[in-house]
Amino acid sequence: MARPAGCISFNKWKRPNPPYIFFKYDGKDWKRISLEEFPAELTKANVIVGSPPTELLKSFYTVAQVFEQNEDVRAEGYRTINRKPFAIEEDRCLELIYYKGAWISPIGTFGRDFIDHTRK
Repeated sequence: MARPAGCISFNKWKRPNPPYIFFKYDGKDWKRISLEEFPAELTKANVIVGSPPTELLKSFYTVAQVFEQNEDVRAEGYRTINRKPFAIEEDRCLELIYYKGAWISPIGTFGRDFIDHTRK
């Protein structure tokens, strides 16, 4: 499970609410799965929220280490996995569209015109 960080990421992952992106390792690759496919038994975040301290950087963490690192996290939806939509900070993000390698506003033509003009 991951959570989009910031407006561009939130738009890239199609503005999920609850705001999580779920993945499953199939033996070769990580594949995105839907909330419905994510096991209902998993109710707590299984990744460290934010960045772990430099002295803890490593390729994997125990469950105890993940819970310890997330102990001070207070925001709703970070420590536990909510399965129903809820108010999220990213709701303030304008819904953007991806156009020729950039995220632009769907309102008006300024974004498209700017991209087209700068990439001639």
